[in-house]
Amino acid sequence: KENTQLKERAEQLERQVNDLRKKEATLNGLLVTTQAMADGIKETARREADLTMKQAELKAEALLKRAHADCEGLQRDILTLRKERTLALEKLRSMLQTFSKMIEMEEIDLNSLSGDTSVNDVTRNR
Repeated sequence: KENTQLKERAEQLERQVNDLRKKEATLNGLLVTTQAMADGIKETARREADLTMKQAELKAEALLKRAHADCEGLQRDILTLRKERTLALEKLRSMLQTFSKMIEMEEIDLNSLSGDTSVNDVTRNR
């Protein structure tokens, strides 16, 4: 009788050990799966971060390139405006010289018509 009880107890303990081994195997499987999932999530996050960083770098490069192009365009515009200003000043100077000569000629004509020497003196003093 005692032998039978011991045998039953041994069988019961063996079943418990088997159950515990199955649970341990299941937990180990879950641990491996969980670790693999965590590694996958980390890798996905790293890839997304790398992609976001690359996109930001490309956008920054594009903005910098555009800023350089805008700056070059503005420099060209400034150069063009300076040339136009110089040309306008030259034209204005030429027009003023032409008007000055026309005034002198009118004064000479007026002087020759009236015989007045005071107008002639004004012309010479310039």
